Amino acid sequence: MKIRLPHFQRNLILAGSSAILFCSCEKEYTPKNAAGTAVQAAPSSSAFVTDNLVTMETSIMAPVTPQSFVANGQSSLAIFQITAAQAATIDQGYFSGTYPAIQYITSEEIGVAVSHNGKMGLLGLGIIPAGSGVNLPVQVYYAPVDSATSGTTAQLSFTGVTYETNDGLNHDFTPKAAIKAQTMCLVNNIPHILFSNPTSTAVIETDYHQVAKIELTGDTSWVLNSLPLMLSAPTLANIPQSQLIIKNQAKTVNTTSQAIQLGVNSKAQTVINFTGGFKHTAGQKEVLSVYAKTPTIGQGNNPIVTTMYPLSSFVWTDGLGAKIAGSKNDKFYKEQTGQAAFKQL
Repeated sequence: MKIRLPHFQRNLILAGSSAILFCSCEKEYTPKNAAGTAVQAAPSSSAFVTDNLVTMETSIMAPVTPQSFVANGQSSLAIFQITAAQAATIDQGYFSGTYPAIQYITSEEIGVAVSHNGKMGLLGLGIIPAGSGVNLPVQVYYAPVDSATSGTTAQLSFTGVTYETNDGLNHDFTPKAAIKAQTMCLVNNIPHILFSNPTSTAVIETDYHQVAKIELTGDTSWVLNSLPLMLSAPTLANIPQSQLIIKNQAKTVNTTSQAIQLGVNSKAQTVINFTGGFKHTAGQKEVLSVYAKTPTIGQGNNPIVTTMYPLSSFVWTDGLGAKIAGSKNDKFYKEQTGQAAFKQL
């Protein structure tokens, strides 16, 4: 006969916001199959004070989806690690997710859990032999994004478990602090921006040279509102106080920005604000050329490197018309934008 213990008798311990510990009486155990990938059991330490513990925590390593934007129709992956110093059968895992943003979750070979007002549960998480563990991958699926929800965040939490020890005792545990996966920001689409080296040697106005090319791409339309630029001169290259000029197809783009002055072996930053926004057409590629005042210094090839920084000043508008502020980009924009290198002669 199975006996369900009251909470205070289960000797369950929570240590920190990223681990659940629970203990059981040690007996011989013959495991069946454990779900997921085997991992080594976590060693005891002063942070985990308990006898016969099982540890559950969240992983932030690849292939886990990092804290980032999630485009409309895409999912994200969270992985929870469960290790056991003693044998335990995890009967059910309980989850909560931002409602209604998170619609359901799945775990391969375990099943699907649909959100009911943000609550979800997966049955049969696996049997963990003493001294080993498993990875529990959880795919998170989101509601369609509209203009009202684009730019909002969502997060999955592991809120508790029921488990059985090999002496036939069932245990429930719902910790005060849940185990949280990475926070995601839901958007209609994600802009793709790529810096590359200049290709034009033409001089415009007075001593202005092309110092960077910037490609804008994406399957969905979007608008570039503010583009932060950092220029660095690791050697003798320099830019006298002046404003950058942005061109597209040989036409000057209407922008406003603060003047920059780049000294020898230094860095300078500015933000290009596009008047009315620069519109990217779905499926097309637009190329912006950045021109800086770079007079000839006559001392060899001196590089000026241009990158997109800081992301806290990057502002864009998605295909639904939702403007994504710099505070969101600073946390969630993970696209690789590259750099451009110009050699000042």
